[in-house]
Amino acid sequence: MKRKLTMCCAALTTSLVLSTPLSAHHAARLFETSVPIWVKGTVVRFNWGRPHTAIIVEQLEEDGTKLRWALENSSTLNMLERMGYTRDSFKVGDAIEACGFAPKQRYAIRSPSPNVEEGTTREPHWLDGAERVITARLLLTKNGPEVHWSHYGPLELCTDEEDLKALGADHTSHRPPAVP
Repeated sequence: MKRKLTMCCAALTTSLVLSTPLSAHHAARLFETSVPIWVKGTVVRFNWGRPHTAIIVEQLEEDGTKLRWALENSSTLNMLERMGYTRDSFKVGDAIEACGFAPKQRYAIRSPSPNVEEGTTREPHWLDGAERVITARLLLTKNGPEVHWSHYGPLELCTDEEDLKALGADHTSHRPPAVP
């Protein structure tokens, strides 16, 4: 009996230790979800892949400078495909507007590359050199509004009540049918 209890405790401890990095990486609490950020610009790259998919957008600032944003997605590729997205969903030059939420801390990953100095960090590859990143809760594209690009943050902060009703009470409309 004592051996079974010891084995159960060891298994529980191991599962908790191993699951902590995963839950920390995929947690809505990593984002400041009380302050929505709007980005409006042009798609310069669409990174379709694992572990994250991101739309890279250049936004023209008032002073004429360009700011590069990553509109990060919170879904798996399978989920995106079920919602109707493909690797061809966003093209370079497409106009896009997004509302989303910024991470509380800057993203960085430890670099496994021997060419990078020990202890340094680099940006995750899917951000593709973007200066800023949001988890994009709402996209406004040539196909219309797309409300489930990311699931982090309240949709209500990205749109008014009237527009929210137009999107559907349960907010399950993903991608509207393409216009022929």
